Amino acid sequence: MNDLYKVVLVDDEDDVRGRVISKITDESGFCVVGKAGNGYDALELIEELKPDVVITDIRMPFINGIELARIIKRDYPTIKLGFISGYDEFDYAREAIELNVVSYIMKPITTEELTKFLSKLKKILDDEKKQIEDIETLREKYDQSLPKIIDSNLNSYTYKKRLSSRDLDTLGELGLDIMMNQFFVVNIDVNSDIGEDSKLSLKRIIDNALSHLEFVSSFKTRDGMIVLAGSIRPYVKNEIDGFLFEVLSYIQEFLGFETTIGVSSIFKHLSEFPSYYQQAKKAKNHGVYYKVGSIVFFNDIDKNLIENVNLDDELLQDFDKAIMYYDKIKLENYLNGLKDIILTDDKHHYNRQYLLLNLANRVVKFSESLNSSNVLSSEIINKVLSFKDLEQLFSWIYHSAIKIREENSNSQVTKVESLVERAFNVIESNYSDSSLSLEQVAEELDISVSYLSSLIKKYKKLTFNKYLIKVRMEKAEELLRYSNDKIITISEAVGYNEVYYFSHSFKRYTSMSPKEYRKQYANA
Repeated sequence: MNDLYKVVLVDDEDDVRGRVISKITDESGFCVVGKAGNGYDALELIEELKPDVVITDIRMPFINGIELARIIKRDYPTIKLGFISGYDEFDYAREAIELNVVSYIMKPITTEELTKFLSKLKKILDDEKKQIEDIETLREKYDQSLPKIIDSNLNSYTYKKRLSSRDLDTLGELGLDIMMNQFFVVNIDVNSDIGEDSKLSLKRIIDNALSHLEFVSSFKTRDGMIVLAGSIRPYVKNEIDGFLFEVLSYIQEFLGFETTIGVSSIFKHLSEFPSYYQQAKKAKNHGVYYKVGSIVFFNDIDKNLIENVNLDDELLQDFDKAIMYYDKIKLENYLNGLKDIILTDDKHHYNRQYLLLNLANRVVKFSESLNSSNVLSSEIINKVLSFKDLEQLFSWIYHSAIKIREENSNSQVTKVESLVERAFNVIESNYSDSSLSLEQVAEELDISVSYLSSLIKKYKKLTFNKYLIKVRMEKAEELLRYSNDKIITISEAVGYNEVYYFSHSFKRYTSMSPKEYRKQYANA
């Protein structure tokens, strides 16, 4: 059973579902783990069961197979889709191709046709799994490829402020089109002890998910896996979000670990790559620390926290990272270690006075970005002059950093909670709109879809769709109790154009039909 691919079957005809299920045996390589009579119920099953394959009829009530496939492609990119239909129409076949539906079978379904259908699905799934897991083949192909040289060059460029004309000429000679319309940088959080095999599998996942872009380079650094992507066609944020959600899904599915992905702003000139690399790294660090989403865009973060600073010294960069992202205990441990390096370790040839002044300046700037009352830039000179020795200066840096870190943490929680409240207000103000979607709410708030989805899951312990259903059902209960409106009117008032599906959903939510609910309340 564990080696079988899991299938969710969706068809509004009971006898069709029964016939298909009876023909899917263990020998086929598949097992049916769930069945649904309409697309909405199917989405709940897919979220719960995480199948490998969804086989769906095209013509169904409430939500047709094409729309279901579109949602699955967006939200569950690793799931393979197969269509069943009694309607042999070119438009459906064309849409199926556009939605990456991998197999298509016509009614009435015969054993022979179903066997071919499942064989094709299994081969696709087996090939994909083998492609990702066949490390030796990957290693041989990758070691021989020119992109490895490009990756190595880009890795070395992350330490620069800006690429020189010579750097750009070198990349151009290696075949990289430096004149694309846009670039963006991605930082994927990966444990430093990840094995070489997993690195190669991760590279294949990235290459596959971003294969439609003209250029993709990925390489491992101490900050995780870095991806530089370039394209001739301009992409908007939510499109990029969709590409990266596919990467995230495959990492979870095939490599088995959770991760955070930071994404830079879009930029047009490759010479700016190092700056946008820093953006992606900061977005990733922000996501790791605050745990507000798996995909974090630099543009979604409070800009006061991530102002660009040109710090060349690695120690100062580490200090910035610590004060921004470490929790109190980790920050205290880091600062104690830093004290030993600066004040007592003669192996390090730092100019102690200069370094401490730089650290003090970082504390002041970070305090200013938070509008903190802890320190003011105008007082820094007097503060420094009042200290008798470097140890007193470091003590001030130490305690100021701890206090500011606590203020920053509290401030961020407040800002995230405010954003979540705005999201819920948008949902509760627009639940009557039958077309209300996660994309619409994200666009209203000017944040990415995956970030909003993560916030809703974190604060409501529900997906967007389940939370929207909850809001609609609670409003329906209220109208059924306190109004004399017809059920069809209530259905439309809570965002259901189809009264039969409203009744179906209401019964699933309350265990009673709308009519039974109203009758029970009237008799209460």
